[in-house]
Amino acid sequence: MPGERAARNAADTMNTERESRRAWPGATAVSPYGWRSTSAQTGGSHKNQWRLPMPADMLFQQTGFMSSRHLARGRDSRVDSCYVLTTVVRQRRRVFEDPDHAACLLEALRFVERAGMSHSFAWVIMPDHLHWLVQLRSGTLARLMGTVKSRSSRHLGQQFGVDTPLWQPSYFDHAVRHEEALRRHALYILGNPIRAGLTNQLDEYPFAWCRWSMR
Repeated sequence: MPGERAARNAADTMNTERESRRAWPGATAVSPYGWRSTSAQTGGSHKNQWRLPMPADMLFQQTGFMSSRHLARGRDSRVDSCYVLTTVVRQRRRVFEDPDHAACLLEALRFVERAGMSHSFAWVIMPDHLHWLVQLRSGTLARLMGTVKSRSSRHLGQQFGVDTPLWQPSYFDHAVRHEEALRRHALYILGNPIRAGLTNQLDEYPFAWCRWSMR
């Protein structure tokens, strides 16, 4: 039913928003239906060594869905700009605990790189979501994320029988405004498996990569 489908999509988007806030405060939600919401982090700080200093206006607070007058202000999708992107598996299924499944997502990331759509700086494939620090080289963020999600979903369904659609319909982005901040963002992304208790060292988690040495 259309109403039930809309309710599931709204729940998926809220789950994606929560995951993006954990990974990077101040991200922007992008729904396939055109609305967006911004969220940041206020209140108590995260007590871990990978916490980055954040501006006061990006500290934890959830503003919820934005009204129609805010729609024109949404996410900027500019070629040659850099972004932290987050997308989450539907129903938070831990699909990527299987190394073969994670390899399918990695192939999709490499595909868009070879196609000239992206230039990756860092990524981490968590059991049920992806964080990706990337420069947009052509097209739009929506096209880039759509290609990665559709390609990985199709291959996982065909090769391993994973239920599809794989991904929640929305994704989050955070624009990196200054080139010198890229390494700090990369470090924060690579720290996600440590914060989740999946590993103790940056170089121990098998489904993470960075263009720079972080040791």
